[in-house]
Amino acid sequence: VPIRHGKTEHNTVGYAVYRLVQNPKTRVLVCSYNERRAQKFSRDIRKLAAACGVQMSADRNAAGEWETAAGGGVQAVGAGAGVAGVNADVILPDDPIGSRDDAESLAKRDQVWDWLTNDILARAEPHTAVVMTMSRWHQDDPAGRLLDQQAARWTIVDLPAECESPETDPFGRELGEPLWPEMRGV
Repeated sequence: VPIRHGKTEHNTVGYAVYRLVQNPKTRVLVCSYNERRAQKFSRDIRKLAAACGVQMSADRNAAGEWETAAGGGVQAVGAGAGVAGVNADVILPDDPIGSRDDAESLAKRDQVWDWLTNDILARAEPHTAVVMTMSRWHQDDPAGRLLDQQAARWTIVDLPAECESPETDPFGRELGEPLWPEMRGV
C-alpha cells in the first residue's frame, strides 16, 4: 500500500484494537523504526480501544507499556530495543525502517533485519499473528528479505498507488487509475 494511504491506521492501530475488543487478554507487541513512533502507535491503540469499551488497568498505563483490566495490552518498542521476556499474540512491525537513507544503507538494513528476525519475530508463538506494514524503499528491505526467504509463510497484500495491470488488480481498476482518487487525484 503506498505512502499516506492509511496503512498504520488500518493495519497497526485498527487491527490491534479489533483484537483487543475481541479478547482483552490479547498481548500486542508494536514496533517501529524508533521508540517515539512505536509509543505514538501504542497511545493511539489505547485511546481507540478505550473508546470501544475495552477496560483498562490502572496499574500499567505508560505509553510504552499498558494493560487491559483482563491482562492483555500493548508493549511498544523501537528498532533495536530488547524484548526478552515479552510474549505476544499479535506482533505489529510498522515501518521498521524510517527513511530512504536508512533503506539505502546495507548496514542499517542488516541491523533492522537481525533485530526483526532474532528479537521481534522470535517472540512469535504458533498462534501469533504478525502483520508487517511498511513503505517499500528498497528491494532488500525487511519485506523484500521475507519474500525472498520465507514467502510461503506469508500472505502478501500488494496494492500499488496506480493500477499496473487491470487483469490482476484486486479492485478492477483501469491501467494507471489511483488507489485513492480523492487523495491522489484521477
